[in-house]
Amino acid sequence: MNDVAPRPWRSSLIVTVLAGLCATTPALAGGRAVAAVDRSAPPPLGRPAPVTLPVPERFTLKSGLPVYFVPRQRAPLVDVVVNIKTGALDDASDRPGEAVALAAMLSQGAGDRDAFAFSDAAARLGASLGAGVDWTSTNVTLHVASVRFVAALPLLADLVLRPVLTGQDWDRKRDELVADLAYARDEPAVLARLAAARTLFGTARMGQPLQGTSVSLTATTVDHLRQRYARDFRPDDAFVVVVGDIDRAALESALQGAFGAWAAPRDPPSSPRIVEPPSRARVDVVVVPRPAAVQSALVVAAPIPVDVPPLHAPSAVMQTLLGGSFTSRLNDNLREEHGYSYGARYGYEVWPTHHSLVSTTVSTAVTIPALEQIHSELARIREPASVDEIARARSYEALSFPAFLDGGASIAATLASWLERGLADDLIAGYTARVLAVDAAAVQRAAERLVDPTRQVVVVVGDVDPAALARFGRVTTLAVDELLPLPAP
Repeated sequence: MNDVAPRPWRSSLIVTVLAGLCATTPALAGGRAVAAVDRSAPPPLGRPAPVTLPVPERFTLKSGLPVYFVPRQRAPLVDVVVNIKTGALDDASDRPGEAVALAAMLSQGAGDRDAFAFSDAAARLGASLGAGVDWTSTNVTLHVASVRFVAALPLLADLVLRPVLTGQDWDRKRDELVADLAYARDEPAVLARLAAARTLFGTARMGQPLQGTSVSLTATTVDHLRQRYARDFRPDDAFVVVVGDIDRAALESALQGAFGAWAAPRDPPSSPRIVEPPSRARVDVVVVPRPAAVQSALVVAAPIPVDVPPLHAPSAVMQTLLGGSFTSRLNDNLREEHGYSYGARYGYEVWPTHHSLVSTTVSTAVTIPALEQIHSELARIREPASVDEIARARSYEALSFPAFLDGGASIAATLASWLERGLADDLIAGYTARVLAVDAAAVQRAAERLVDPTRQVVVVVGDVDPAALARFGRVTTLAVDELLPLPAP
């Protein structure tokens, strides 16, 4: 590569850079005195620009299926999300992972194509199709050039309306899913989160892996998946989001042809629900032993009040300050000050469950000191923060919010999430203004409600003597086989 001649734009760039250096550096400017640039401190934070949220146009197909359309001409692309309002929380109690299994099966043959023919058909159109599952919904997606949207839409309709769901395909896909779970057994960070969920929620669905276990997937048959599909995939419990460069009339016509005849079952659809972790009165320490591990994966989890609303500005600023950004307190402490970790994060969730989570990975030798520093930061966030810290956290949160609306696929996914949760337009549109109005007192009140170092779950996955952790709380041990059990041979 070194013998390739510079391209013209590279030569131009070099000249431009050298010219800039000559203008600012005395040694390159012939000794002329020039104004020095003060680089001892970062430039002052600017005020975030107002965020203009996309306002979708709504119409309804003959089947009763609602459609939300956001015209976007910035790129010749179309993104579609078909949101089915059931997810992993709706799994049968003895078959966790059923929703993930069904989503994985949708592309294993649909319409009159088997899995390979379906993949070839999508590839010929340059279309990306897929399905994903979270706790409360299943999303089937399409990303394609706008000129090929009409040709690709029948493939999306086949995924949603006409999956083949054969026993042979399920045998193959189940083996893949079980192999993924076998890999997860060697992922300390995954095990730490699973152990935290198990301790917070017990054996309820939220306390089990989203994708189920090897045992539950082995017990799941293709007939179970067919029954699940017939129950959950229905136009009266779904909606469609379309974002992209397409005429509305053409879109309505295409969607009507693809989904207009979709019929709903007679049984009423399921209802969304919020999951509240049981209250805690102490600190529980859970150890997942990994002999000879050179690192410890750490998680500190806790329930938070169920009445904390979505897009609550003081709580979001508190989250950013504590562990939601690269310059957060946790990251600065564990990474920059002590060198214990490459990074540490804190976040909280209010849909469908209310809980918070600190996560990091540290060297085995500093497991105890790292936990002490995490505890210290969780206690300190409940005290008043400085004006500068609040200003920086406010700006970060306000400036990062529009990232959820960067690109058609991101807009479609974000809008689908907001619609599923029933968030009001004014709640979303006024979010950045509310963030910028947050003061230190509001952040402290949020921290006092969301963070309580005396009522939490501490998880350590690694090679650590459980007795050494007794200073933090009551210690118990969880084996990997309890978190991700293997089927009997």
